[in-house]
Amino acid sequence: MTETDVTQLLFERMQKQPALASLESNVSSMISQLRDPTKGTRELVNPLLSDVALSQRVLRLANSPMYSAMSQGVKSMTSAVSILGSEVLLHLVLSATVMSAADLEDDDALMANVLAGEVARKAAVRNHEDVCIAVLLYDLGVIMASSYLPDHLAACRLAIAGGTPPEEAERQTFGMTLRELGGRVAARWRLPREIVSVIDGSGDPELVGMARASHEIANGLLAGEGKLEQLLSRLPASCAQRIPTILAELEPRLDVFRHRFGQAAPASPEDAEVSSWESPEAIPESALRNFLDKHGAARILIFRLRENRFEVCAGAGESYPKLRQKLHVDLAGAPTAFHLAHRSNSEVFIEDLAKSATNVLPPGFWQLLSSTCSLVVLPIKKGSAAGLVYCDWESKHQSSLGLLAALRLFRNSVAQAFKH
Repeated sequence: MTETDVTQLLFERMQKQPALASLESNVSSMISQLRDPTKGTRELVNPLLSDVALSQRVLRLANSPMYSAMSQGVKSMTSAVSILGSEVLLHLVLSATVMSAADLEDDDALMANVLAGEVARKAAVRNHEDVCIAVLLYDLGVIMASSYLPDHLAACRLAIAGGTPPEEAERQTFGMTLRELGGRVAARWRLPREIVSVIDGSGDPELVGMARASHEIANGLLAGEGKLEQLLSRLPASCAQRIPTILAELEPRLDVFRHRFGQAAPASPEDAEVSSWESPEAIPESALRNFLDKHGAARILIFRLRENRFEVCAGAGESYPKLRQKLHVDLAGAPTAFHLAHRSNSEVFIEDLAKSATNVLPPGFWQLLSSTCSLVVLPIKKGSAAGLVYCDWESKHQSSLGLLAALRLFRNSVAQAFKH
C-alpha cells in the first residue's frame, strides 16, 4: 500500500469512532490555548465542559492520591485544571483520543509524559511550549497504528525481527515512517506547522532532537535505565552547556515525581542476589519462582544462545520441566517476537496474544503455551554471550513502566550469570 492508501485507511477507521470528532476538536482548541500566554485557566476549561467523560477523568485525577497534598474535595473543573497543570491536562485530552479507559488509569504513562515535558522545558531555549507539546505527541504515529492499524504494525515489527532496518520496514509497510504517520494525524488535527514538523521529524533538527531526547530521558529514568546525569547526555550537543543547570533543577524534583505519581519502589535486594550464580543454569528455581509470585506471572524462562539456537537453561512456573525439554528458538527460523527482541535489543510486550498474528511465536509454542494471554521477552547481551528472559501471564496483563523496570532489574541480575 502507498502512503496515501495507508493514510486514507487510518482516517476511515478513525472516523468510525463516534467520540473521536469532539476529542480531536478538544486537542486543537487546547493546544491553541496553551500556545497563547494571554489565556488563563477558564479558557482551557471551556472546551472540555461539553465532554462529560473527559471532565469526569479530570476531576477524578485531581482528587486522586497523586494530588492529595494539593487538593481537598475538588468539585470544579477550573480548580482541577489549576491543580493538575497544563501538561497533565493535555496528556488526558490527547490520551482520550486513542486510549481505552483502562489505559487512561495508567499513572506510569502520565508520569513519563509530565517528566518529559519538564526535561524539554528546562532544555529548550526557545519554543518551549511547542517542544513540550511535541514531546507529548512524539509517539503519535505508533499509538495510532497500534489502535487503528494493528495488522500493519505487527507486519512491520516482524520485518524488523527478520533483519530489515526499522525505517525501511516502516516504509515498506506504511509507505512512510511512523513519525511521518504521526505528522499526518497532527496535521489532520490542524496543529501548528511548527509542532507538526517536530512530530514528523522534518522540522528544526535541534527541536526534533530535543523532543526525542526528552522522551527517551523520561522513560529511561523512570524505567531504571540509568542516572539522570547519564541520560541527559542524550540531549542535542547544543544543550551541553545547560546540562549542569538542568541537572541541578531536576534532580531535587525526582523524589517529588516518584512520590506524587506513586512510582513502584525498586526491586528488593533478593531480586539482585546474583554474585554466586556461576552460569544461567545455576540460577536457583527459588529465585525465579519468587519473581513470579511478586508479579503474578505464570512462567519465567531463561534462554541461552548455543550454536544459532536459543535453548531454555533455567526457569520456573507451570509445566517448566516439559518446556525446558521442548522449547527452543532457531535464529534461522521465521522472524518472531523472540527474534525481534534479540536483533533490536529491545523488550517486546504482547498484551493480548489472542489478537496477535500466529507467527508472533516460534513453531510449537502455541501448543505448549496455549493458556498464555500476555507475555514479554527481554534480550540479554554480555560480550559474545546472548540470551533472552521470557515471562508470561494467563490473564490479560498491561505493560507499565513499573513492571518493565522490575523486569529489567531482574534481567540485569540474570545477565551477570552469562560469561563472555
